[in-house]
Amino acid sequence: MRKSAWKQLHDHPPALVRLLARRRVKGKTVRAMSIQEIAIAAGLSATRAKEISTETSWDNVTIHEAERFCAACNFDPLNAADRNRKNAYEKSCKTRSRSSKFAYLKKSPWWGCEFLPLIELLKSRRAS
Repeated sequence: MRKSAWKQLHDHPPALVRLLARRRVKGKTVRAMSIQEIAIAAGLSATRAKEISTETSWDNVTIHEAERFCAACNFDPLNAADRNRKNAYEKSCKTRSRSSKFAYLKKSPWWGCEFLPLIELLKSRRAS
């Protein structure tokens, strides 16, 4: 059964989309995108892009902002390849896998101050 676009978006909250935001730098090498890169690509202020990235649902984000934020993060909720990155991420978290698929987050200068808090935020959301 195919999920609706709304269900796909609901399954991928802004904080998760932010964690999945990456840019290819060479071959298969990727790096995490900065909030400034996302803001510029989305045509949003850095403050608003940061606010959106810490949301655990799309409730406080307009449709227009959601569309631009996802596009800026190189994430299309209707694209199976993009959704599979989310599934691989969740699987590696559950199994405590040493998967290199998300090593780009840990190598990022924003790991401790931005990405780790987002991961904790999403974990607490799932627990409630």
